[in-house]
Amino acid sequence: MTAESSGRRVPPSGIAWDDPAIVQAMTVWKQLTPDEQANVFGAVVGAVTAFGRTRNVDHLVRLAESIDGMVLIEQQPGFVQARRAPATPPGRQGGEALGIAEVIRQLQE
Repeated sequence: MTAESSGRRVPPSGIAWDDPAIVQAMTVWKQLTPDEQANVFGAVVGAVTAFGRTRNVDHLVRLAESIDGMVLIEQQPGFVQARRAPATPPGRQGGEALGIAEVIRQLQE
């Protein structure tokens, strides 16, 4: 029995909507504000447009890596609240700030 014959919704990618990775990503998507969703969609359109113009798949690979990183980091306890909180003025931070790439690297360890 295929996913389609079982009544499961299957997009062109062939990955069913109820696949755990898709469910996880959609949970993150639903928690984003409209502005945050617009930023993500803008990045998707930008990568697709760049690929369409150049045929360089690196644009799509970087988009996929970015989305994977976003899903991973957005699910970390307290991250969304911290990201949305007003910035702390310089000199008042408790420690050195880490870049997003470093945070993702640490989470993946």
